[in-house]
Amino acid sequence: MNSRRLTFNDFVSIIAMRVNLKEETVKKVYNKMVELIQEEIRINGEVHLSELGTIRTRVNQGGDKAVPLATGGSIIRYCPPSISMNFVPSVAFKKKINNMLMEGEDKETIEMKQEIEYKKGRNIIRDRLDNLFESKDDEKFGTEYYNDLLEEESENEDETE
Repeated sequence: MNSRRLTFNDFVSIIAMRVNLKEETVKKVYNKMVELIQEEIRINGEVHLSELGTIRTRVNQGGDKAVPLATGGSIIRYCPPSISMNFVPSVAFKKKINNMLMEGEDKETIEMKQEIEYKKGRNIIRDRLDNLFESKDDEKFGTEYYNDLLEEESENEDETE
């Protein structure tokens, strides 16, 4: 992955080169697109961008809120209503991104990476259980408990197959 982020000017320059337009023209189109998206969200609360996804808004109700003090107790403060936004990518967009990320990797490599991540997750659980039971001077119990869980899981998998 590229560690350098794409700046707005880089973004505009790349689009200008790809569509053979001046950078000023691309900036104007971008700014008008942003204005239209803002207007649509103001009117309908969401906007769907084909091939990209949906931008949705939600109004968070304002009101009085108890704010705890460091000295103990609390005070009541008014919090104004606010709007939160989220972006939900389209299925087609997700698939394109996933295909781009997996490009050049064969199925075996992908499965191997997934298996490594799965084993890492199991090791994290094992370590957490060991730490939990270490404090009770019973180190072996944590690992034994985890191994029992793994055996039950494999038995359950065998039954479902």
